[in-house]
Amino acid sequence: MYFSLDTGGSGVSEGFRLAEKRGAFARFANWQQRDKDNEPLNDAIQDVYARFMSSVAPKPDYTEEDCERLANVATQYGFVDVDYRVYHRKRVFDAEGFVALQRTHGGHADLPADRWAAFAEGIRDVIGRHGGAINVYDIVELQLARKP
Repeated sequence: MYFSLDTGGSGVSEGFRLAEKRGAFARFANWQQRDKDNEPLNDAIQDVYARFMSSVAPKPDYTEEDCERLANVATQYGFVDVDYRVYHRKRVFDAEGFVALQRTHGGHADLPADRWAAFAEGIRDVIGRHGGAINVYDIVELQLARKP
């Protein structure tokens, strides 16, 4: 069964309700991080966001401490033996690939077609002017817990 987890814990609560006695709870999450290798590119991308998607404010990078804090939310809902693992990966995208990736993120798909086209063109232009590629650093998180 799939359900989402928000930081308020509603997904954990539902997982606890659905799990059988001594049943397992597992959750994966991927947290996309900025290109740490190219601050001018990051700044230019934020300028594009400010022009076309001002409601999407830049967030601080997700940390391993955030992973631990979020994993421990499960104890508030009755789970025990809470554990988590954090994996790191780096992906490299050309401008088209990065635009396609952004389209999968919340808020992006809701843009009217003309606004999306202008946003995407702004992103393509910025990446083109900064070397033609962007690094995306991900924190991939696995959370495990057990119902007593």
